[in-house]
Amino acid sequence: MSASTRNKQKRVAIRRLGDKHIQAQVEKYSRLIRAGQIITAELNVDALFDAISDQTGKILDVERCSIFLVDEDQKNLCSFVAADMESDQIRFSTDQGIAGWVFCNRTPQIVNNAYADARFYREVDKATGFRTANILCVPLVSHRRNCIGTMQVLNKKGGDFTAEDADILTYMASYVTVALENSFLYEELRETDRARQKAVNHLSHELRTPLSILSSVLTRFADTAHDHDLTHLTRTVERGRRCIDRLNNIQEKVEDIVGRKTVDCEKQYTRIFEDLICLVEETGEDTTIHCGQLAAHVIDRIKSILAFEPERIETIRVDLFLKNIYHQTAEIIRKRRLRVSLAIEDALYIKMDGKILEKICDGLLKNAIENTPDEGKIKLTAGNAEGDIFLEFKDHGVGITPANKKNIFKGFFHTQPTRHYSSKTPYAFNAGGTGTDLLRMQTYAERLGFKIDFSSQRCRFIPRDADTCPGSLSLCENITDEMDCMGSGGSIFTVRFPKIDGSAKRPISAWRFSPRHCGVP
Repeated sequence: MSASTRNKQKRVAIRRLGDKHIQAQVEKYSRLIRAGQIITAELNVDALFDAISDQTGKILDVERCSIFLVDEDQKNLCSFVAADMESDQIRFSTDQGIAGWVFCNRTPQIVNNAYADARFYREVDKATGFRTANILCVPLVSHRRNCIGTMQVLNKKGGDFTAEDADILTYMASYVTVALENSFLYEELRETDRARQKAVNHLSHELRTPLSILSSVLTRFADTAHDHDLTHLTRTVERGRRCIDRLNNIQEKVEDIVGRKTVDCEKQYTRIFEDLICLVEETGEDTTIHCGQLAAHVIDRIKSILAFEPERIETIRVDLFLKNIYHQTAEIIRKRRLRVSLAIEDALYIKMDGKILEKICDGLLKNAIENTPDEGKIKLTAGNAEGDIFLEFKDHGVGITPANKKNIFKGFFHTQPTRHYSSKTPYAFNAGGTGTDLLRMQTYAERLGFKIDFSSQRCRFIPRDADTCPGSLSLCENITDEMDCMGSGGSIFTVRFPKIDGSAKRPISAWRFSPRHCGVP
């Protein structure tokens, strides 16, 4: 065979090898595109992890795929897992492990000998029983350029990870980030819809009971009046009045909440008109128009149509006001076995409508009482913080689940599932309600310029909405002493008001009601 023939055959072999390589690359990237279509089309959060893991495993031929998402505090990375793997969720600090390093530096990393790398976090292998040989990890960066977590694959079956593998996983990560954002948004919309439906169910339930009683009362009234049985008549009428008061209370809350739209309309129209006046003034073409007078006149007219009735502003001494609120409440809850303490700074003053402040404090104290089992603790604190006056209502109660935290201020929403919901006596443990108190407070905050926020931890012994607390520490089978309950869950609601002159800071004086005020024998 001649040299030219051999050279020709060699060129053909090289070309065929190159064609095979190109074909393999085309096939790999075609699979990558198909995988992206499959992943981004999945909106169900529960099924998304399985889709990501399955598609990534097929393309990169690895033993395991992991996704870690940063929590709300940006302090920990939490494994994103399928719903049936919730008990196996892994959590570690953002400054730990290869995943933590990639999250902080937003740079892909190839580690082909995991245990030889000082950054490798061995505790994950200990917790899962998995033996990590090599790692390829890339950041998950959203379209807003925020890093929301990391994606990593472990133990490549064909040897070491390569730069080409890193490029492929980076492409995959872009699909995964889009899919995660879409699925979380979809889940949030579903949660909002469920919350809306739940709110309607609770409101319907809340109205049904008093209306039914009123119907019976009216029937009883007619029969009793016919018989001239005045003793029974008095009791029947009183029962009817209580139900009417209950309906009036619901109606009052609704009016307070509906007022939010009025405030927004007033601000919107006023802002638009002020902008228009500024434009006229800038042109300076028509000197016959006195823009300032016209603006003031029209704005006054808008406010007269849309504004709330003016509040009766007064200077309120906080310590005396809160003690009076609690004394009134203590009379109502004397049958509850609760320990309530106050720690209030002296001589704090707030300027606002006293009736509105009373609604806020009554509502938050009532919320704490209704969510705290008997023998539990509640603490009310007031003081100075960063130039503001704060009121804090803290309970060691059942707490709020993560899903319900998002809806707690949206109104007509109750944390109990409708099938477990029941309207009990106000201030009773787990008492039902329309869920409007917190929304009303949020409306007041927006209207009057103060702040209200909360933090909550669901009791670890009853993590789901469907789980129930027995209503008393002594009846709980999950604890051995009260400290187990005190550290398991609870909520803190904080209201902050701007400090006014005369609110001189003094040391906090702890002031505790005696047990008899709380119905404790």
